[in-house]
Amino acid sequence: MLYFTSCINDDFIENQNSQNENKISSRYINFNEVKRNWKIFDKFKNVQEKINQSKSNSLNQNARLVYLSQFDFSIDTDQILLIEKEGYKSYTFPIYRENEIDKTENLVITESNGFVNAYISKYDLTENDKASLENNQYVDLKSKTEISSLEERSSGEPCYELVNIPVEWNEQGQVTVSMVFAVEVDCPDGGGSSGGGGGSDDGGDTGGGSSGGWTGGWTDGGWYGGGTGSGNTGGSDGGWYGGGGSTGDGGSAGGSTGGSTSGGNTGDPLNQDPSLTDSDGNPIITSPVLSEPRDRHVKALNKLTANNSDGTKTIVKQKIDDLKSRLTTEYKEMGYHFIKDGASFLVREPTWRGDNQVVYDNGDQLLVNTKVVLHMHQNEAHITKGVNPQTGLPNIVVEELVPIWSDGDIDKTAEQFGDLNNDEDFTSILVTQAGTFALRVGNSSELNETNLILGNDANEKEKFNDNFNEQVLKPCNGGSNSCYVEKFIVFINTYMINGHSIGLVLYQAVYDNQDNITNWVKL
Repeated sequence: MLYFTSCINDDFIENQNSQNENKISSRYINFNEVKRNWKIFDKFKNVQEKINQSKSNSLNQNARLVYLSQFDFSIDTDQILLIEKEGYKSYTFPIYRENEIDKTENLVITESNGFVNAYISKYDLTENDKASLENNQYVDLKSKTEISSLEERSSGEPCYELVNIPVEWNEQGQVTVSMVFAVEVDCPDGGGSSGGGGGSDDGGDTGGGSSGGWTGGWTDGGWYGGGTGSGNTGGSDGGWYGGGGSTGDGGSAGGSTGGSTSGGNTGDPLNQDPSLTDSDGNPIITSPVLSEPRDRHVKALNKLTANNSDGTKTIVKQKIDDLKSRLTTEYKEMGYHFIKDGASFLVREPTWRGDNQVVYDNGDQLLVNTKVVLHMHQNEAHITKGVNPQTGLPNIVVEELVPIWSDGDIDKTAEQFGDLNNDEDFTSILVTQAGTFALRVGNSSELNETNLILGNDANEKEKFNDNFNEQVLKPCNGGSNSCYVEKFIVFINTYMINGHSIGLVLYQAVYDNQDNITNWVKL
């Protein structure tokens, strides 16, 4: 069973029914707190790996692996809702799809009784609904919610049924907080076979039509139809969760689930502990999470790279195209800096180009108002390694560059952020054979700490470089581009420096068949 609250405060809320002592607390947290719960973090990484695999298979026409449509999304880790109740925890993340849909979607990872599971919650919310949620106002989510499990199942996708239950009122008697209970049920297969206690004439997919089913009637006892009565009133001695009778025998239409979880007080569901469980014994408690930080980054990147209103290319897109054209024909790195000058950019070019680096005048110190640093990792580099003893000439070795930022690039990006007095609108763009990628400032205080630590602590810098090598480079070892990209995504999203994340968020450009950038998606 899955249980939803529909009203959450931005900072901290403790919802408590005035007639019981069961408490639900909720607050928004950052990704570092997720990482400190190793069970949740392992599940997050497991989901992220399946997302990476799904994206890789969808782009690789020669891939023999199955495209996992249920994992065709990106996770936003900028805003995470933690809900806790008597040892139970749920972590809710906003998610996004490259092909946007009209519904709000969240990834929900739960921990209960040692079990950790992942689900997708989907909400059909109007703009008014969203405004109400942002203002901590009541929204009836019963008819607006869909649930699906991301766990491997032998019997296919589960089916859920929803009931909306009010739990708090103001002094005027108006409902201020309600809960949507989503109960996992047998999927319908016609007639009364999944009706749960109704006869063949009264069956149907909701369990016994009007004369039975799992709802059981909650005003006169036995929400699941426990007790001694029948029909949609359950029974007078029933208890909210079917407390009357171990087999849920609420008359001929009482519902087969009644009694399987013991109830509390009889009659009034608002006196009960709302902790029903799904088939694995794990409850889900969550609420819609609406995220704005992702929009800020996408809008900024689109402004830099999407075509102008007259169809012409922005200066940043022109230089991206320039670098793309050099990937297969040049063996030295190239890049540009973009300095904000009123409504336009001044473009700064390097004074020296090496096999895997570029150098600008005045060292690498960024000029004031630099907003974008762009460079490429060409397909191959001709690197000098010693001298040929037979000819006395430099020994040139051809090496393929990895299609991602190096550990030194990440360190340099943090340093450049510091050069710009921690400008949160700073962007680093990389063009490679695997795609066009961007790093944006996800958390300015953490990125500032990354800059200070890597710049001043030699041990942490060595540890960072070693971990990048072990977690990103060695596992791929000259393998496919997708391997490097997948490992880099995990590293940039999960690596901890002195207990905090790097502070950067990663995006990839989406191109149309005319080579225009139409959008950016978070990885």
